[in-house]
Amino acid sequence: MATIVENQTMERTETVRDLQAELHNAQIRERFRELQQAQESQFKSVFGESGASNFSAPTASVAVEEKPAVAAELFTTATLDRVIEHAPVQEVSQIQETEAVAETFTVSRLAKVVAGAFAAVCVAMVAMICVNTQVIRQKTERLEQLNVEKTQLAQEDAAIQSRIENARSEEAIRAYVESLGVNAGN
Repeated sequence: MATIVENQTMERTETVRDLQAELHNAQIRERFRELQQAQESQFKSVFGESGASNFSAPTASVAVEEKPAVAAELFTTATLDRVIEHAPVQEVSQIQETEAVAETFTVSRLAKVVAGAFAAVCVAMVAMICVNTQVIRQKTERLEQLNVEKTQLAQEDAAIQSRIENARSEEAIRAYVESLGVNAGN
């Protein structure tokens, strides 16, 4: 029963996908047709209905000075050298002036003040970090010392407590009384 439902669901899904694909293809065909119509209308506006150009070519011939064919490759080091040799002197001087202008770039007084203030703040922050690190290290060492003292005092307290317990015992009290010479039996 479950497989029948699954098969029906799969068939419906495939049908929906087929319909979506068909709709997508129809949209593509419609857009292509619109593009073709736009192209045809542009050609008609330029070339007219007959397909011939509305533009007339000039009838007079123009004399063109023919240049000799270049036997060598277009871009070679020899070509570059020739171009440099034939370059006008003015262009070279303009390039040098541009380089000179670039070299005279300076930082304004305000920028220098801001950079100096920023550097001072950075140095102060690093100094504060170093000082605080030293203080934290000293406090950590002191805390370790206090923990060692606490451990020692706890051991001493435990020893004293055990001596008190031993001194309160009945046997210790009798031994003490006998050492004083008092008869404990009475």
